[in-house]
Amino acid sequence: MDYLFRHVHPHDPGPFTHPEVAAATGLSTGLLSTLRSGKNTNPTKETQERLAGFFGVPVAFFFDVH
Repeated sequence: MDYLFRHVHPHDPGPFTHPEVAAATGLSTGLLSTLRSGKNTNPTKETQERLAGFFGVPVAFFFDVH
């Protein structure tokens, strides 16, 4: 998750914030924080699909080691 936040964003104004991703995906900022920090390593299929759609990556991204 941290990789997506750091590398998949428009050039300006920079990386997406948790509130921006939460608003676009319907996920909570708390969930995004735990996923990004690695405290939650088992997101649901629905969460994976929402994040994949937002960041424009396949759901398989979450199963690859980065």
